[in-house]
Amino acid sequence: PTLTLACRKLSYAHKAPPANPDEAITFLRDGNKRFISGNIMAPNRNMERVKDLASGQKPFAAFLSCADSRVPIEIIFDQGFGDVFITRIAGNIATPELVASLEFGTA
Repeated sequence: PTLTLACRKLSYAHKAPPANPDEAITFLRDGNKRFISGNIMAPNRNMERVKDLASGQKPFAAFLSCADSRVPIEIIFDQGFGDVFITRIAGNIATPELVASLEFGTA
């Protein structure tokens, strides 16, 4: 799978957003550890966050992910609404359309 990271300033309930790609990877790993241990924080999963996103999205990371419903990226990395931009396709094939979507999500 391909992982593309874009760092932005966001409002996080649990800590400051990643300031660079290395911090973003650490941030995602920490979220995955919380998921695995059952200690999820479920940040940014409320109606206030939904209202904040009405003016636009600013995800800090973008994913090319499998279309498999058993791998919900937001949940396995303990992220909330608008935190990550996800494209899905069977086989994780980076078609021109998916690459364009990833570029859109990180612009």
